[in-house]
Amino acid sequence: MLQILDIPELGKLEIIEVYEYYDQPVLFSYKNAAGHLYLYTFLCTITLSPIFKPK
Repeated sequence: MLQILDIPELGKLEIIEVYEYYDQPVLFSYKNAAGHLYLYTFLCTITLSPIFKPK
């Protein structure tokens, strides 16, 4: 199971379909044991350091 699916409050999760993949699923649907469907999206913010710093 993926680390991103380790959400104890939702119970056991099963991926239904992966819509976008980039090193890991970033947009996919999944359901829990009760049959509730969820849509998950992974958003990442990256702070980049400038290569050139003006004096």
